[in-house]
Amino acid sequence: MIGAAFLLQAAEDWSEMAYGTEIVFFTTENGTNGSASERLRVANDGALQMGGANTVISVERHPQLRSYAVAGLPSAANAGEII
Repeated sequence: MIGAAFLLQAAEDWSEMAYGTEIVFFTTENGTNGSASERLRVANDGALQMGGANTVISVERHPQLRSYAVAGLPSAANAGEII
């Protein structure tokens, strides 16, 4: 897939009692002609996820910050970023 897209998909095997769904958004980076990559997902429970199933805002609306090993910490010099 090239370009931008969104996908409405099943989040589980459907049955008479289970119809879980999620929404996935895809974009292609500027200056490339490569395939679109997943950028954002609204999970079946309402959590916001980025880069696959990595929750950034939980269903309770709590930010989920990434964890880092001390040696792998990114620079704190970027304005507006929290580490």
